[in-house]
Amino acid sequence: MNDTLREELAALAGQAVPVDLTDRVHETSRRIGRRRVVAATTGCFAAVVAVGVGAAVLPLRPDQPADDIPPYALPTGPITGHGTGIAPKPGPLADATVAVPAWRAGSGCPSGSVRFTAGATTGAPTQLPRMVVLRAVEADGGSSLVAVLGCYEYERTDYQAVTMPYPVRGAVGSSRAVITTWGTANDVRSIFEVAAGPDGGVSVEVGDRGDADLDAAQHQWRTYRWTAGRYTQTSEPHTFPTYPSTVDLVVDVAASPYRPEPDGPEDIVFVNVGIANRGGVASGPVYLQLTVPDALEPAGDAGHWTGCVRGADPPAEKIVIECPVDAVEPGVAIRQYLFRYRAPKDWVVVEAYADQRRPGVLERDRSNNHSSAGFGSTP
Repeated sequence: MNDTLREELAALAGQAVPVDLTDRVHETSRRIGRRRVVAATTGCFAAVVAVGVGAAVLPLRPDQPADDIPPYALPTGPITGHGTGIAPKPGPLADATVAVPAWRAGSGCPSGSVRFTAGATTGAPTQLPRMVVLRAVEADGGSSLVAVLGCYEYERTDYQAVTMPYPVRGAVGSSRAVITTWGTANDVRSIFEVAAGPDGGVSVEVGDRGDADLDAAQHQWRTYRWTAGRYTQTSEPHTFPTYPSTVDLVVDVAASPYRPEPDGPEDIVFVNVGIANRGGVASGPVYLQLTVPDALEPAGDAGHWTGCVRGADPPAEKIVIECPVDAVEPGVAIRQYLFRYRAPKDWVVVEAYADQRRPGVLERDRSNNHSSAGFGSTP
């Protein structure tokens, strides 16, 4: 963990605890004093951010009293922070029985006769391994079909490009594997598209990364032809180049309650998230995911939550929020978010996860992309 980043965030969180307003500012009005607390928090926030190279700030409104910060209703939307995946387009294989060729050695993915309904194997979406038809396009003048199958098996996704007779009449009696990912003789980790290639061949758009790194994959089109009883690659390139650039995001989070009234409840929670980029190039757009107890609710106005969405299906007693962050240059970017207590909570844990999206730029180490912070409180 980045100790310097943690110290900076702790200093920011410290600004949110009750302070002696008379020592900070000379004001006669408690309401004016509260405004000064918010302004002072923002000022220190900017000062600490200046320590990091290329840091960015989402400031609080200095004219808004802390105890008057209203709840903010976030729009509900899909959470995309852990990889966007490949949108399925099953076409004529949406409802069909397919003879699926064998997968890589050691795979638990099903082969042989497999039934697809609505483009996926039957059963609950959480039942693994689960296979889906990602693509299905005509080839050979409409006499055959080229398809991409994806199989989700716990932490790994396998892909397979296959050919089969067409048109499909409820069942496919035979199919041929063009290429399977994670094979011992290839460096392919994902398959995005297929198309009819020249001279009866099959063109396959492949990538060198999958799963969490799918969006950073380098893409190549490779062509295969049926020769001597199997598909063989007949076009360059045969390998992927070494990754030209890497980023290394380190996430830390600090959270602290703020008590507007000296003897009153702790109404507001300040959450400061630091994202350090220890790589040599700027990241792509970063998707920041916050997970908080449902005893808290977002607060402030739209300026505090620009582009953020609230997940539609969070874990029990949790709220999951995803917010976009601009590309992070080498150095540190810090964001601050506000919450209000919706219900009493003795112990609050806030989690933050960040992931970047830039094709051709690989995340070096995801082990530091997650952080959490907790504090005790009895509103």
